[in-house]
Amino acid sequence: MLSASCCVLPIGLSILGLGGAWLTILGPFIAYREFILVVVAIALVWAWYRVLRCRPCRARGRSAIVWTSLASIAFLIALSSPLWEASAQRFMWDLWRSTR
Repeated sequence: MLSASCCVLPIGLSILGLGGAWLTILGPFIAYREFILVVVAIALVWAWYRVLRCRPCRARGRSAIVWTSLASIAFLIALSSPLWEASAQRFMWDLWRSTR
């Protein structure tokens, strides 16, 4: 998620009127995108193991499944970002230019 946010998130925030200059510190993480995704995948496998193998109380069990599911969806979006990132940037740039 962090690796995808360094490219698409600043454009989206600037469209909303929020400055994205502070996000330039995320730029160096692009080079480590694959490593970050592997680490996140390992953490998610461990999290799903803990959620499904260890049976906590009912209320905590449901919330753990929800949070782990949300993290897994965010991971899949970050994993697929090279496929749609360029077109999303182009769309946001065109949208920004049309409002100026």
